[in-house]
Amino acid sequence: MSKFEENVMKLLAEINQRQLDFQKEVNNRFDNVNKQFGDVNKQFGNVNRQFGDVNKQFDDVNKQFGNVNRQFDDVNKQFGNVNRQFDDVNKQFDNISKQFDNVNKQFDDINKRFDKIESDIEKVKEENHLIKRAVMETNESVKIILEDQKSIYEMLGEHEISIRTLRRKPV
Repeated sequence: MSKFEENVMKLLAEINQRQLDFQKEVNNRFDNVNKQFGDVNKQFGNVNRQFGDVNKQFDDVNKQFGNVNRQFDDVNKQFGNVNRQFDDVNKQFDNISKQFDNVNKQFDDINKRFDKIESDIEKVKEENHLIKRAVMETNESVKIILEDQKSIYEMLGEHEISIRTLRRKPV
C-alpha cells in the first residue's frame, strides 16, 4: 500500500472516528433531553397531586389560597424552563444539521479528490505502458548489438579485440 493510500486510509479512519464521536455526542444530548422531559413529567405529576390536595382542603381555601398561587407560579416557571429547554433543543438540532452539512461537504471534497486520484492513476498507467514499450524496444536493440558484437569478435579474433580494448583504456 502506498503512502498516499495509507494517508487516505488514515483520513478516512479519522473521519469515521469523528463521525462516531459526533454520534455519541448526539446520543448523549438526546439522553439529556429525554431525562429533562422525564423530570418535567414528574413535576407535572407533582402539580396534579398538589391540585388533588387543594380539592381535599377546599374547606380551608382562605389559608391555602396563598400556597395555590405559589404553586401556580412554580408551574409557570417550570413551563418557562420547558420552553427554554425546547429552544435549546432546537438550537442543538440546528447545530447538528450544520455539522451534517459540513460532513457532507467534506465527503464531497473527498469524492472530488478520489476522482482526481483516479484520473492521475490512469495517466500514470498510460505513461507506464509507454515506458514498458520503450524498454522492450531498447532491449531488442541491445540484443541486436550484442549479436553484432559476437559476429565482430568471431571475425577479428580474441587477440585483436584485446589489443584494441587495451589501447582505449587510459594508463
